[in-house]
Amino acid sequence: MSVRASAASPSACSGDRYWSAAWGGPVSPVALAAVPPPAPFVAPPAPPAAAPAAARRGPEVLLTVVNHQSEVSARVVDLGASRIVGRDEHRADVAFPDETMSGRHFELAFELGALVVRDLDSTNGTLLNGVVVHPAHRVEDGDVIHAGNTRIRVNFPLVQPGRG
Repeated sequence: MSVRASAASPSACSGDRYWSAAWGGPVSPVALAAVPPPAPFVAPPAPPAAAPAAARRGPEVLLTVVNHQSEVSARVVDLGASRIVGRDEHRADVAFPDETMSGRHFELAFELGALVVRDLDSTNGTLLNGVVVHPAHRVEDGDVIHAGNTRIRVNFPLVQPGRG
């Protein structure tokens, strides 16, 4: 059985005229050329980027500046990423006002489940409980880091984020 396109069929054409069911009748090629092009493709918005390192939450440690066994100041530091400690507040994540401390004195980081202190080639070196840190040493709860004239006791809070 043979099927032929009729004038009512959307696929029918006769000479230079085309049938358009959408426009209700025959349409010339000139009219088709006047049809505006489809809107340009607009890609969907990208998914939100991952949170910056500073926004990530990780294990926290309490850094307490001690002076002859008395506490001078304390701050909690999030170690979701490694943290640079030093004198320069623009180059260090944690800054202490000690002119004998290097601008970027040492780094604190969690590596393989342990807190590690790493000297960053500071001028006067870094000590951990009186022992020179070179290149890195594991830090235990209650240890004291000596950088410049600043002594910093490190304590691990009892509850870590995500552990209830």
